[in-house]
Amino acid sequence: MAAPKEGVFHIEDISYWGPDMLMFIGTDLNGRPIELMQHYTQMSVLLCAVPKVKEEPRRIGFVLLETLERSKEE
Repeated sequence: MAAPKEGVFHIEDISYWGPDMLMFIGTDLNGRPIELMQHYTQMSVLLCAVPKVKEEPRRIGFVLLETLERSKEE
């Protein structure tokens, strides 16, 4: 079975809108911006291996912590 191509994208950030909508922000395999919004009761994310965008890993979820630590230092 082939991997799904239409919905494949690199997740770069996760956010929310209102109390019940989750947003996945990233880029598709051609580098175009993608934003997927889903109600939390309909949440379904398929993880699959895709080529790296950058060699440096992007740690989703740790960005806020890093930003807060940097602001304390300033």
